[in-house]
Amino acid sequence: MGPTALDPVQIASLVGGAVTFLLAIGAVGHTLVTKRDPRSATIWLLAILLLPLVGVALYVLFGINRYRRRAIRMREDHPRLAPAPSPDTATASATRNATRSQPKPWPRDPCPRRCATASPGCSRRSSRH
Repeated sequence: MGPTALDPVQIASLVGGAVTFLLAIGAVGHTLVTKRDPRSATIWLLAILLLPLVGVALYVLFGINRYRRRAIRMREDHPRLAPAPSPDTATASATRNATRSQPKPWPRDPCPRRCATASPGCSRRSSRH
């Protein structure tokens, strides 16, 4: 016996499965690249992998942040929409960086457990450890 021909229902099922698989792979890749919060990425990955067609549809509808992308695109296209830098931005950032590099003027708390009994110079007055 020779190979059997596939009927149209089987062909449609194979094509639909392949399209669903490719959509799921694309959504998983997009999720891994764009989601910053690991919890959010994990939830979307589980939804996409457990319910591929429904998960992809939900991700396309609710998971992609279109507002941020549109705002970035608008700022690139129209430079006057971008927030103007203040005249003292360079001065403020230099002052902020200089402040961070200097040691703090006050001494550290001598009590490592933060209790009144461990050290007489402890600034915390709590009897709990």
